[in-house]
Amino acid sequence: MRQTKPIKLTPRKFEDLSPLKYSLATCPTITWRNWEQMKCLVTAFQGECGRGVDGDGGDYAGFMSVIIKAAIEAWDPVALILDLRELKYEWGDELTLPLHAPFFDPGKVQHQSFFGNRPKLAEGGLNGVANKSLAYPMAVVISDLNRTGLTSLVKDELSLEESENTINSSDLVATLEDAWENVDQRLQKIFQKA
Repeated sequence: MRQTKPIKLTPRKFEDLSPLKYSLATCPTITWRNWEQMKCLVTAFQGECGRGVDGDGGDYAGFMSVIIKAAIEAWDPVALILDLRELKYEWGDELTLPLHAPFFDPGKVQHQSFFGNRPKLAEGGLNGVANKSLAYPMAVVISDLNRTGLTSLVKDELSLEESENTINSSDLVATLEDAWENVDQRLQKIFQKA
C-alpha cells in the first residue's frame, strides 16, 4: 500500500477577499406584492473600495460579485437592488464586475405555478422573451460617498457597451424607494404590465 502525504487544506471564506461588510434582504415587488415568487433582492455593501487594481481594499469587486451571485442563487429573486449608500468608492474599473447585471430566465418564472393560474401576467409578450436570458432589473442606491465615482464609471465605462443588459445613469438613484420603483417599472415591461 502506497503511503501518501496528508493534504494540506487552507481554509477559505468569502470575507478573506475583502474587508467590505454586506447585508442581504428581500422585499416584495410593487406590482406583485402578494406573491413571494416575485421578490426583489436587496444587497447592501459597507466599507471602502481600494483605488484601482493596486488598491488596499482587497478584491472588493470579486467579493461583491460572489455575494451577489450566491444570494441570487439562494433566494431566486426577479430583481436586484444594490444599496451602496455606505460604500466609499472613488474610481477604478473593477467595480464593473458586480455592476454587470446577472441574468435570469423569465421562462423559469413563467412556469411557476402562480403564472399558470394568472395568465394575464404573461399576456403575449412573456412567451417572446422566455427563450432568452435577460438582465435582472437592477438599480443602485448611491450617496455622497460614491456618487462621483459611480456616475463616471457608469457613464464612461458601462454605457459604452450599449446593451439592455447594462446598468445606465437612470439606474443610479438616491433612495431605496426610488430603486424599488425603478426595478418594478422594468419588471412591468418584461411581464407586459406597462
